[in-house]
This record gives sequence, C-alpha cells and structure tokens, in this order.
Amino acid sequence: DAAWLLAADLTGDPMAHRLSLAFLTVFDAAPPQAVHIAAACGYHAVGLRMLPSGPGQDPLPLMSDNAVLRQTRSALRDTGVQMADLEIARLGAGIDIAGFRPFLERGADWALP
Repeated sequence: DAAWLLAADLTGDPMAHRLSLAFLTVFDAAPPQAVHIAAACGYHAVGLRMLPSGPGQDPLPLMSDNAVLRQTRSALRDTGVQMADLEIARLGAGIDIAGFRPFLERGADWALP
C-alpha cells in the first residue's frame, strides 16, 4: 500500500510530506548506497532501477547480482527507508510484454513492508 507516499500531515505542515529519493538523483550510486544516501538525507523512500533505460544496455545489478539484491534489502531493513518504485519498464509498439516477466518476478520478491 503506497498511500503513505501521498499522505500529508493534516496540520498542513509542508515538511510532513513523505519524500522519495528518485533513482536519477544518485544514479551513479550502487543500490545499497542509494538507500543509505536516502536515509542520511531524511528521505522516507527510494526509487531504484532494475532494467536498463534503453535497448542494448547491460543488465543492472538488482537484476543480475543476487549479492547486490541482498545488500539492498538489508539496507532498506537497517535504515527503515521504504521502496517507492522499481524502474524502468518502457512500453511501446511491438513490445514483448512477456519479456518483463523476470523484472516482475524479481520485483515481487522484494517482500517489502
């Protein structure tokens, strides 16, 4: 339930909004490091990229490296930062939707709070 991400404090305090660190803000950081950066900067959540942004690019660590996946899960658990989103599924004419199955399965395995 991502409703917490949109929720605001009913007092009207603009600082009460829950914020998420977007992937592109720290794209050169390893996923576990991005989680720690989000925590250190006071973000409540983080967005991470699992799929390349274009055709022909190398797989990203969250899809290809189980150790990075475990380290990222540990970082989320240890910091209390939550997952806001997993990127990036580009859709267009002629796209093979079945090709997203590994992404969806790996994303579903996050077992997030």
